[in-house]
Amino acid sequence: MTLSVIIVNYNVKHFLEQCLLSVYDALEGIDGEVIVVDNNSVDGSVAMIEEKFPQVILIANNENKGFSKANNQALKIAKGKYVLLLNPDTIVEKDTFSKAISFMEEHPDAGALGVKLVNGNGKYLPESKRGIPTPWVSFCKMSGLIKLFPHSKTFAKYYMGHLNPDQINEVEILSGAFMFIRKDVLDKIGYLDESFFMYGEDIDLSYRILQAGYKNYYFPQTRIIHYKGESTKKGSLNYIYNFYNAMLIFAQKHFYSKGAKWMKFIISIAIYFRAFIAFIQRLIKKIWLPTLDLLILYGGLYGITIFWENVRFQYDAIIYPRPYVYYALLIYSLVWILAIFLNGGYDKPFHKKHFFTGIISGSIILLLIYGLMSEQYRFSRAILLLGTVWALLSLIGIRYFLEWIGLGSWRLLKQNKRIAICGDINDINAVKNVLEQSNVPIDQLFYINPNDDYNSVQYSGSISQLPDIIRIYKLNEVVYCTNSVSMSKIIDSMSYLSDYHVDFRISSPTNDYILSSRYIITPEDVFLYELNSITKPVNRRRKRVFDFFTSLILLILFPLYFLFIKKPRKALKNIINVLINRKTWVGYCTKEYLHNLPKIPNGIFTPLDGLGFNNYNNISNEIDFNYARDYHVMTDLSILLRNLNDLGK
Repeated sequence: MTLSVIIVNYNVKHFLEQCLLSVYDALEGIDGEVIVVDNNSVDGSVAMIEEKFPQVILIANNENKGFSKANNQALKIAKGKYVLLLNPDTIVEKDTFSKAISFMEEHPDAGALGVKLVNGNGKYLPESKRGIPTPWVSFCKMSGLIKLFPHSKTFAKYYMGHLNPDQINEVEILSGAFMFIRKDVLDKIGYLDESFFMYGEDIDLSYRILQAGYKNYYFPQTRIIHYKGESTKKGSLNYIYNFYNAMLIFAQKHFYSKGAKWMKFIISIAIYFRAFIAFIQRLIKKIWLPTLDLLILYGGLYGITIFWENVRFQYDAIIYPRPYVYYALLIYSLVWILAIFLNGGYDKPFHKKHFFTGIISGSIILLLIYGLMSEQYRFSRAILLLGTVWALLSLIGIRYFLEWIGLGSWRLLKQNKRIAICGDINDINAVKNVLEQSNVPIDQLFYINPNDDYNSVQYSGSISQLPDIIRIYKLNEVVYCTNSVSMSKIIDSMSYLSDYHVDFRISSPTNDYILSSRYIITPEDVFLYELNSITKPVNRRRKRVFDFFTSLILLILFPLYFLFIKKPRKALKNIINVLINRKTWVGYCTKEYLHNLPKIPNGIFTPLDGLGFNNYNNISNEIDFNYARDYHVMTDLSILLRNLNDLGK
């Protein structure tokens, strides 16, 4: 067998499907096999493979084993002379494999090969070719010197910026998104180092290939699209830990052993410092808007307080003691910020409904607290009411302003999209149908013929005329239909148009979804959004807050009612389990999750408990489905209240 293609998948079903379609297209005429290792995805990836790609050799793990271990599982059964480690969020050209095989056959000194990577916007990805991250190379990358001297052999070696990205060259490190390797080389040097969980294994493997006396080649005569980062969440603490821990593992493995203790210290400090900076950057990105809102609220409330003193009492005097005012107004502001957060006002995508609900609920909480306070600590209710108006107007106003000047996007300044669809008429109509069913706001559609030799009034122009069409009609997006436009032509067009500030989408061959770097468009989006309502960030928080406070209240009041409930010891255990998030008050009827239901902790009760049903197996799936789709925290409250005497269930 000539080629074994190995893909490790984790929760990127639609990208994986597009990847597999391109892989089998490129395998035409080649004796090859495709091995997919799924790391316990919950998005239906395994079911999709079994249904649409039965020829795939599938390894379905029941846990996320990480990138290295999963690849090694496949390498142990791979039969090809060559092995390709390929990311699931990639699309290969039809001639990618044949060209790679020909090059490797002509260069027996080649241990591995990488190709030119472009992202979902058609831009060249510099990680297509890299240098060994020695202490100096890593320092230039971390310090930003590489950005100041992007083509310097001395300062830009991390991305080998001195090498022409359009020419074949020997390089040191290849990208793990596409590593084309001789199987006998892997058998000689060993498979991927399983010390690396998610990052760094490609660097380590490339380095070991060089140490074994082989060469790594950068081969730009074929390209792939890499929807960079789709299977990872780069804003998370988990990403920061795994990424920089991988750098430390590599440094310890290959540099510390040389006896330079000072090098170990310097590298460790540099890596931890860079990880700390990355953490701070992501933290600032998360908190800058709530912090700005807090300052706006506090400043506005203080101004309202001064104004109300002058209006209400009509003489120049300080009525409210200032130290108390400072603390009280800060608490008011924090309550509003917390209420906005809990109601999803800071989630993406932004929903004005969640934002306004947060402000109103914060005001209600403040008024309730106000009513419970003694007279000497009360402000005027008018300050709270005026503060509510200020919060509603100022916080939404600042978002309009920031979006207007380009410092953020909350989709407040809505502009209908102008979209060009490139393909034959049948594919164009199918894509148009997907866009309409997905509620994509469209101002104007342009039909683009994928060929230059056409004569039809149905098209606005040809693919070679796209630059002029984009410029004249100010297009927002271009959608390519893979049924009628070759992947090579798509990548050519995307690369040529990469500076035109438009978004690119690629439809599936079945035209039932559309991929991009940022999101997936599918007619099921609206339905799935509702189906997953129980795991939307806002509802996840609401459910957890409900569980926490109700269990806390029940725990505090437990001495008053434990004699009146069944199995008080079990009830106490249940309360504590919910309090520490081991369980939730309300879960699904079925103990085993259906693949189309979002995961939640096991519940003490089910939606049917307390209703007198003895046997509900025949309707349990439907009940769970409706509970997940139409989740509301009041549903949990009503279920808990009707089962209070059965807390020890």
